[in-house]
Amino acid sequence: KQWYQRRVAITAGMIEISRTQDEEVGDGTTSVIILAGELLKVAEPFLVENMHPTVIIAAYRQALEDAVDMMRNDVAKSVDINNREEMIKIIKSSLGTKFMKGWNDLACGIALDAVKCVNIDDKGGYKEIDIKRYAKKKKVPTATLR
Repeated sequence: KQWYQRRVAITAGMIEISRTQDEEVGDGTTSVIILAGELLKVAEPFLVENMHPTVIIAAYRQALEDAVDMMRNDVAKSVDINNREEMIKIIKSSLGTKFMKGWNDLACGIALDAVKCVNIDDKGGYKEIDIKRYAKKKKVPTATLR
């Protein structure tokens, strides 16, 4: 019975993170479920050894901080956001995994123009893109694009 209750709780959590991912980003629901499943799989041996979940979560948070620091210091590179060609190349690296075929260049241009419409200059020299406030997501049937 306890095993079943845990499984129901985990399943409910997985559904919630998938729903949140869809609401926040509109994509990546499969990826977030796979990532969550991997995090649970890695945590399982520690749970079997009766390690308290808060200790495991603290370790995950520390790993996240370490990963963000590594990305900022060792991986990230500066990008000229006014260089349209460079920005399109970056967008293509993300949209290239989607089923776009001959529409990739057009979709990347539209995405860049849309982001430029909704970005806000932050006082710290950063740009904020507030899609929840300034953009509305609307699903369009594929047939209407032809």
